[in-house]
Amino acid sequence: MKHMIHLLVTASTLAMIPLLGGCQDSPDCSTLACRNGATLTAQYVSSPARLNGGRLLVCRNKTCSYATVQSDGFSVSIGSYFMQELAMDYLTFDGDKVIVTLEGPRGTQRDGDLYTLELRDSTGMVVASGRWQAQYETIDPNGEECDDGCLYAELH
Repeated sequence: MKHMIHLLVTASTLAMIPLLGGCQDSPDCSTLACRNGATLTAQYVSSPARLNGGRLLVCRNKTCSYATVQSDGFSVSIGSYFMQELAMDYLTFDGDKVIVTLEGPRGTQRDGDLYTLELRDSTGMVVASGRWQAQYETIDPNGEECDDGCLYAELH
């Protein structure tokens, strides 16, 4: 089973930011990247082999992206996908959970956004689904005075 690790800025990391200091045009500002979007986590019932040729659909409000799922029986990845303002960055599995990381342009996120996820296996059977309302956090990895930061939500 494929496992991917992605770095999320934690509260302890944010506590170190004042040490970096500075403002937007200051050389003291760091240039850490952050993403605007959400991570969706849902229970799933299937095996990676049955997911090959399946389909993943994720939506934020009425904007949806879908992807063909590719699997060799051990690992799973996103094949070709359709994207508007919602990009799928990662598709990972952790035990009986499917985790999808999404990104969109800053300014398009609003508290109360409705996210949905549907994963179908190669037979068309729904093996994971979920529906969440987002409450975003502002993440400032470079310091509050350096840039606008990012809006991000963890949805389970």
